[in-house]
Amino acid sequence: MWRVLYKIRARNRATDTIQWLFRRAKEESKIKQAAIRFSLTLRSLAHRARYYLANKRARVEMMAKRWSQVLLALEQNTNSKQI
Repeated sequence: MWRVLYKIRARNRATDTIQWLFRRAKEESKIKQAAIRFSLTLRSLAHRARYYLANKRARVEMMAKRWSQVLLALEQNTNSKQI
């Protein structure tokens, strides 16, 4: 009788161990997937930041050129009025 109960308990213990391992592996795979997603997000963020800074640099240069044209036009108007 005790052998039968021992075999049943041993089988239950073995299935519990395997279930625990599978749960643990599932948690680890979720952590790994989250880390991969996070690294992809960081790469995407870095790419977008570079793109934004390049566009910003171009806009600032364009505004600086336009502003210098406006200042030159103002100088010409004030010089022509003084004469």
